[in-house]
Amino acid sequence: RARPALAKFLYGYVAGFCAETMIYPLDTVRRRQQALGDATPLSKRNVFQALFLLARYEGVVGMFKGLPLNLIKNPVGTAVSFAVNDLVKDELQRNSKRSGERR
Repeated sequence: RARPALAKFLYGYVAGFCAETMIYPLDTVRRRQQALGDATPLSKRNVFQALFLLARYEGVVGMFKGLPLNLIKNPVGTAVSFAVNDLVKDELQRNSKRSGERR
């Protein structure tokens, strides 16, 4: 028998993993601009200029510093949210169909 809850969890995990990986360089720039303020050359730049400077001086690897820890915690939260949302929605639809049959 299929395990819809596990499948929904895995799809949510993959979605969270991809989203976290894609957005992480932007998050890195935001954190550095907020934390370091005027002490960083990134503070006076827009996001695209800051990404370019970061890649230029630290390489592409510099844009992903700290990503492994976030890939452990954040996709799990996304996976749980996806799974619970879909399971509750499915249950509500089943209950709605049952109550519609009784009328």
